[in-house]
Amino acid sequence: MTAMIGLHLALASAALGLGAAILAGPKGSLRHRFLGWSYCAAMLDAALTGLLVTFKYGRLSPFVVFSLIILVSVPAGLWAIWRVVARRQRGLLEGHATAMVWSYAGLLLALGSQIALTAAKLGLVPDRRTFMIMSFAMLALGNGLALVIVPRLVRRMLAAVSQ
Repeated sequence: MTAMIGLHLALASAALGLGAAILAGPKGSLRHRFLGWSYCAAMLDAALTGLLVTFKYGRLSPFVVFSLIILVSVPAGLWAIWRVVARRQRGLLEGHATAMVWSYAGLLLALGSQIALTAAKLGLVPDRRTFMIMSFAMLALGNGLALVIVPRLVRRMLAAVSQ
């Protein structure tokens, strides 16, 4: 394993733990802000190192899409919360929550895809058809996140902040 891949794995692992802590904890607190900034730094760096690894060692893959989702959703979430805080535009709080939840969803999808790819490379997946089924399952999970889970999670988070 190269240093770049090790750095990518460390950053993604840190983001995984930080994101879970943020989603589980109270929103808007000093702890939330500290963990949030740390999460954003880890996510952006993980996405950039992931792109570097992809372009250096492999060909284009679904991981590029996940990196692009992260490189768009994290800055969008930061921009939205800046507008909420600096300009008192409370209506953008939903945009912040949605963008940040999407960045975490992208991380989870990338993790699932990496597990499937590693399983295939290690011979744990018997054939190409099984790998394709696993890939389509990840796609279905992504659609489920998009249509059901992310909107519910955002509504729940906004309700908790409003109270």
